[in-house]
Amino acid sequence: MTKPSELQLDFEVLTPLFLGGAAQQPELRPPSFKGLLRFWYRAVDPRFADRIEGTGLTREETYFGSSSEKGGQSPFLMRIEHQNPRTKKWSKPFAKQFERKVNEPGRKLPPRNGFVYLGFPFQMGRKPGEAEYLEPGTRFRVRCLFPKGRPDQSSRRALTASWWSLAHVGGVGSRSRRAFGSLALRTWSIPQGERWPEFESLHLLCDSKTPDQWKKRFNESLDRLHSWFGRFGEKGARHPHLRNPRIVLFPEAWSANEWAAALDEAGIALQAFRQLAEPDYSDVLEYLKTRRPLEHAPQRTAFGMPLTFRYRRAGRVDFVPVGPGKGQVSDRHPSLLFIRLVLVNNCLHPLFIRLNGAAPAFEPRAADRKARKPLEEPEINALEAFMDHLEEEVKRG
Repeated sequence: MTKPSELQLDFEVLTPLFLGGAAQQPELRPPSFKGLLRFWYRAVDPRFADRIEGTGLTREETYFGSSSEKGGQSPFLMRIEHQNPRTKKWSKPFAKQFERKVNEPGRKLPPRNGFVYLGFPFQMGRKPGEAEYLEPGTRFRVRCLFPKGRPDQSSRRALTASWWSLAHVGGVGSRSRRAFGSLALRTWSIPQGERWPEFESLHLLCDSKTPDQWKKRFNESLDRLHSWFGRFGEKGARHPHLRNPRIVLFPEAWSANEWAAALDEAGIALQAFRQLAEPDYSDVLEYLKTRRPLEHAPQRTAFGMPLTFRYRRAGRVDFVPVGPGKGQVSDRHPSLLFIRLVLVNNCLHPLFIRLNGAAPAFEPRAADRKARKPLEEPEINALEAFMDHLEEEVKRG
């Protein structure tokens, strides 16, 4: 009888993790993690949609399962174990403590709150404390069991690369692209004593002693993934991917129990850059007042859509992705920007990472949801300008 092979991964929650079950209670659900593994597999393997000869299945379906008749279940079973997970409810008074006034000559700006800016859906809840999360510090184990025995090299690489990318670039649950649900992969192992060479090729970055070492080890691991799967082309890949990501890691550190202050710092960096940004604010206001056509999409659409502008008297307008023909409107084009906290020498550091892929408002274009007419590309890619800004801020210290 073939002995099952098993991969074990031990995680620590770094920031509030909102992943609700049917009753909206915090719950670590294997199907949610499997969906995330698929996303990050597509982000590392340019051939994820290629079919494997003789099977009729794509590479992704082979490694993670398929609903087709030829496919079936994933080759591995997933179990998540945790003991007495700590949960807490979102507190508006707690969030309000990060509010700060803004003093800019000649401009009357509302207060800023980076913590709320990143987690605004939780702050907008109608009932006090209706948003519940797993607390930072919660630890859990994921077990990936291969009932048919040891997986081959291709399967091992696909699974290892997906877990590594999820653990070090992505996050879990609501607002995971905006730093909630950040995880630290503490250990991974094969309890049976099998040797997976993939473990020796990829760094667990939470063991890094300095931000510079974190970045060096991140790039070394990314090079290893490229050697396994090849690189995405410069154009044509619509799915977000890790061909040549831009990363900015803040040198400032916070202790593990200061996660809220670290989130606030990351949120302020984004909010300050975007708040009432010109020329977007004035151009869209003029558009609503006069209905004079906009030629170019607002620059901030590059951060993702839908994007809503609200004005006290002029009303609101929603910008959404639109196809080449009139009326082909989509609801959402997620941002290529991922924000998270990472663990370096047992301290938290904000990380901003821009993936490659189809950029919002560039491919496809943006449009006023009501007008549905594709607008020209933004004159400036505000996301790239934001990354430039962060790099300069870090250099200045």
